[in-house]
Amino acid sequence: MTNSLVPPTVEAHAEARRKFPFGSAPRFFVALLFGLLWLVPVWWSPRFVPAIFLWDALALAAWLFDFLQLPAPSQLEARRIWTAPLQLSDPVSVTIEIRNSGRIPIHVTLIDEVPVAVRNTVPVLTAHVPAAGHARVIYDILPRERGDIKFGNLFLRYRTSFGFAERWAVVALAQTIRILPALAQARSHALYLTRSRQIEMEK
Repeated sequence: MTNSLVPPTVEAHAEARRKFPFGSAPRFFVALLFGLLWLVPVWWSPRFVPAIFLWDALALAAWLFDFLQLPAPSQLEARRIWTAPLQLSDPVSVTIEIRNSGRIPIHVTLIDEVPVAVRNTVPVLTAHVPAAGHARVIYDILPRERGDIKFGNLFLRYRTSFGFAERWAVVALAQTIRILPALAQARSHALYLTRSRQIEMEK
């Protein structure tokens, strides 16, 4: 098996996804729900109404602070790494590496755009990427069709450990991969035919 049969590694920097590539993480909504507890004293006295607006303002300020800590998409880089050729009915592992050149560690959710010819479900993975560091995650595929198939982009959703704001990004990792026939089976079949031919000639 030659290394030329191994698909090439692809890499790219992340880019902002959509026109407004950001959102709120779960803890922000939890903070807003806790703010509803102020409705209890408000029921007894309207003078507590300003406390509700103050609480919401503090939650929004915390969200903005957290958002400003997040690295920009351009500070993230991803690679899709292959270590073996893709052969029919032969399981293969795919490695995704995320590099963070920002100054804040992040929690990342990764969704790789994988064709159904190799996997029934879209892989959804999570990773903790340190500041100025990298992390790797692995998922498995099982090729079921021969020929060329197309892997798509990698989608990222990441936040800090504070967990109020999050960013959305996409990494252009689209590439075409060739699924080879099961070479071991083909070789075994060829040996069987050769041996059968030799037996016939001996007879």
